[in-house]
Amino acid sequence: IPDFAISSRSGVKSVLLFSELPIEELMGVSIGFSGNGETTPALLRILCNFRYGFEPKIVPESTQAELVIGDEALMAVAQKRWEGWHVTDLAELWTEWTKLDFVFAVWIVRRDFVENPNFSKTLTALRESKAWGMSHRPEVIREAQQTLPLPGDFLASYFGSIQYSLDGKCIQGLNHFYELAAELAIIPHPVKVENLLHVRTLL
Repeated sequence: IPDFAISSRSGVKSVLLFSELPIEELMGVSIGFSGNGETTPALLRILCNFRYGFEPKIVPESTQAELVIGDEALMAVAQKRWEGWHVTDLAELWTEWTKLDFVFAVWIVRRDFVENPNFSKTLTALRESKAWGMSHRPEVIREAQQTLPLPGDFLASYFGSIQYSLDGKCIQGLNHFYELAAELAIIPHPVKVENLLHVRTLL
């Protein structure tokens, strides 16, 4: 769906690599990742292969390096749990290297649902929710603190580092990510995001 995404043009503090050595020196070093999802390990593989020239060794657990995402990463940064270790923000590394946005999430619907009367209602609700969140940041932060006990200024900085629209730079970043992922056989073939935005004329 056009206009909706979670992306970054800088670091976000929630997709982090903690390591005893700098990332460029991690060839052969076990990197632990116990989280869910495949996007973050794929991003690490792409950065290590194409920027630093080696395939990272990703394992369930490691004492030498750890890939940490989401709330756990935010808590680790705020509480300085990895004091003295190298901290690499993978989103920041991607944007510095490619000069493109990194997209963490998009909103997708089946083609047959686009013609369903409920689609326009869902789209309206999404737009209203996004607009409310953008204009009520203090309330969003207070709600987040109910489950994530972090300082308000820290969460304000985190939410402020995220982009919420699927614009041209996002699409370029996604396309480039898919191209590199296909080269590493992470996905079977590249994807052109603009070819999927068939609902644009219906919005």
